[in-house]
Amino acid sequence: LVTFYEDTVEHEYWLYEGVEYLERNLVTDPSSYAIDLEPGTYPEGANGTLYVLYHNGNEPDDRLYFNDHLLNDSDGAYLLGTENSNYLTMERYDVSEYLTGDDVVNFTYGVNMNTPIFPSLVILDVGLSDSRAPAVTFTSPANNSAFPANTTVEINLTVDDPGASVVLEIGGENVTPSNLSSGNWSYRWNLTGLWSPGQGFSSLHRVTAYASDSSGNTGSAVLFLNITKPAPKVSVTNPLNGSVLSKSGNITIETAVDDPNASVSIEIDGENVADNATYEWVLSSEAEGLHTISAIATDAYGQKGRDTITVNVTSGEVPETTPPPTTAPPTTAPPATTPPPTTPPPTKPPETTPPVTEPPLPKVDLAINSLTLSTGSTTIEKGSDITVYVLASNAGEEDLEATIALYSDDDLLESRTFGLPGYDSRKQEFTIRGGELKEGIHTLKAKILIQGAKVEETDPSNNERALDIVVEDGSELFGTVKKALKWLAAAAILLVVARITISFITGGGDDYLR
Repeated sequence: LVTFYEDTVEHEYWLYEGVEYLERNLVTDPSSYAIDLEPGTYPEGANGTLYVLYHNGNEPDDRLYFNDHLLNDSDGAYLLGTENSNYLTMERYDVSEYLTGDDVVNFTYGVNMNTPIFPSLVILDVGLSDSRAPAVTFTSPANNSAFPANTTVEINLTVDDPGASVVLEIGGENVTPSNLSSGNWSYRWNLTGLWSPGQGFSSLHRVTAYASDSSGNTGSAVLFLNITKPAPKVSVTNPLNGSVLSKSGNITIETAVDDPNASVSIEIDGENVADNATYEWVLSSEAEGLHTISAIATDAYGQKGRDTITVNVTSGEVPETTPPPTTAPPTTAPPATTPPPTTPPPTKPPETTPPVTEPPLPKVDLAINSLTLSTGSTTIEKGSDITVYVLASNAGEEDLEATIALYSDDDLLESRTFGLPGYDSRKQEFTIRGGELKEGIHTLKAKILIQGAKVEETDPSNNERALDIVVEDGSELFGTVKKALKWLAAAAILLVVARITISFITGGGDDYLR
């Protein structure tokens, strides 16, 4: 605990848990002060909490920094004097991600100060208390993987705390995965029914895993999966698999497919013979023996379904597929009599039910209109915080719940769900901390997806926008500029020497002296 005074006037000693602390310093800068905390070596996984005591006066220009990271910008005045001792507030900040071992707390004060007294009181508490949330990692499938809607996908994840409980949130519902021991978890997700006509080829679905430990700390991870239209199902309906066919006749190959918009082709022994759903097969030109018949269905997205059967073509007798009819023994019929005339009962016209048609789905057109950085440049200094601005629009008449996911090189940084009215746009801000991006070239990508509503996306091609950024070490950049300036200065000196030499040769010694 430290108090700062400009002069040596007697003042109170501050007590913390019965221990008396005092450090007297001379303040020379009327606008700021820095506290160099005692250096330390912190173990891996250490947690840091910064406690700051201030009075609750209104100083809108006050700022509080920890290792040059802004923690607060005018929550209160970080000034402490005996006249304010009845209005003290203790604020705490989690600085775990900013710990270096050579830690500095910085204060900057407002310009409206009327007194040169700059007292403050800070505590940095570093320890290994159980305040760290369990780390959750999806191991399979890969993020943004695609799966047909009529399949089952196995989701696997790990949690670094074997005693944590795990819950998956899928489509707004919570499900419990299977605990495979040692922090490994698995869940089989049946994708049946997650695709319907009118959705386009695929839809993006989010899976969120939450892991909670015994201390109440909760960690999470997000996995996005693309659920695609299933491939068409096709079958050869005639002849039947295993049929024996005679060379002396012909047979009509017939097929059936569950997608009315799919095209069908027929292959015999791997060779295409028809681009239709039926084909008249002349057997007299075929060799005896086994032959394969395949039906291939292709949908509008190029997905293929296939069914193959095997038949036997022979020149011998073909076994009967149905038993011959039985002959009943003869009977003596009674003499015929003429029945009396009858009047047929009136017939009721058949009832018809009009076909039921579902109303068309509302049409929407979501788009990421812009992806910009607060720096105004795509070159970022390593370790600095930046703000990413994403402008999204909804060109349809339907009000939606939308989610924007922000990625760096396909690694999810953050996602945010918000309301997006029809024929309107919304800007979302994301903060990227200095430690999240390593030095080098990265691709920053924003993707928007619809949450919950049954609508038809007219043009999904604008649902993503990417931006290449360069993260550079500021010190290296300064060194490069410094070297360039040195070379420019040397070139200027050589140019002057050259001009003097030429002047001396062509104009004589007087020009040289001048």
